[in-house]
Amino acid sequence: MKKHIHLLTLVLLLFSCSPVHKILSSGQIKETSFTEQIPFSFDYGVPIIKVNINGKNYNFLFDTGAATVISPELKTLLNLESVVKDKVHDSQGNTKEQDFVMIPSMKIGSLNFENIGAVVIDVRNIFEFKCMNYDGIIGANQMAKAIWQIDYKNKMLTATNSLSNLNISNNAQTIDFKPKGNQKTPIVAVKIGNKTSYVTFDTGATTDFNFAINNYKTELTNFKEVQTIGNTGTGIYGGSKNTATSYIKIPSFNIGNIVLKNQIPTFTESASNLMGNTFFKNYKIIIDWNTNKIYMANEVELTDAKLENFGIGFRYINNKPIVAKIYKNSDAEKNGLLLNDQVIAIDGKDTSNFTDEQACYYAFNNILKGKESASITILRNDKKLTYQLKRNVVLD
Repeated sequence: MKKHIHLLTLVLLLFSCSPVHKILSSGQIKETSFTEQIPFSFDYGVPIIKVNINGKNYNFLFDTGAATVISPELKTLLNLESVVKDKVHDSQGNTKEQDFVMIPSMKIGSLNFENIGAVVIDVRNIFEFKCMNYDGIIGANQMAKAIWQIDYKNKMLTATNSLSNLNISNNAQTIDFKPKGNQKTPIVAVKIGNKTSYVTFDTGATTDFNFAINNYKTELTNFKEVQTIGNTGTGIYGGSKNTATSYIKIPSFNIGNIVLKNQIPTFTESASNLMGNTFFKNYKIIIDWNTNKIYMANEVELTDAKLENFGIGFRYINNKPIVAKIYKNSDAEKNGLLLNDQVIAIDGKDTSNFTDEQACYYAFNNILKGKESASITILRNDKKLTYQLKRNVVLD
């Protein structure tokens, strides 16, 4: 079952001037020979690590789909001056002009990173990101200074200067990638039928597969699908506009040399075209920017996917659950639930006044989890309405 909320933290940079290229290409690791292990937390479906700057520890998201980012508070605390401004847009298509700075030094484990270019973004301005309590992002431009292994099973990163320092499993499959622009985000070939497009390899996304439907439209006929309206996705600058989304069960498709069978990617016209941690966590992954190769060793066998839910998805706005997605032909749609309905009670339990902690918990842990049926009371135009919903398999 897919999670009811997808955090897509992808930060794509629109480069219009050479200073940005210089900033993001800058920097180095002081140590020349190293193999460093860095534990990460995975409580929110993304890897978050400890970073030390000027003797103080901060939480940073480890995000291949982004450039390195620091908060405005850190910029002020470190007394950093803006080198240049340029446009940045997130995974939901929102765009803003941001400051770019140079971070003189930071430590990840015992590794000293020097003169790292970063974007200044208020990562706590959006509710879901505030819940995750991180202060910045370690992005692909910085990761490219080393070779990285991501061990989801043991929640451990390993950074090294040489691939020979890592044990590559005999069952590991090799995928070629292209580093995208100055940000160096890996993009990999995904083939469905006879169509191939390049997709972001994004450790900052909680989803599995989120593809642009226009890249594959001719190959998606005669497959099982279910459609939704609305959007529970969130980027650095907030949620996207409501849009039609198709969940389509694909009998077989390829990610580089990896063949996946009977999985259910999400397709939208505005998709940022990415794959994320819900898929990655089944593998031990090595990313080598020296050779532009990704090694993926399967640790959990993928089973045939199915989509089972109540036909609705929520976002939490002002600590209140709001209907943000509705599955067509579901119990929720047939009963008359609408986008933007505020859920004020579930099975008689008040949901209208959550604390920050409660709202954060349910933003990442489906409030309907474990239920086979539920009585949903909503507030619409100052009227209370109650619906009886059942969990159903909407796509198998």
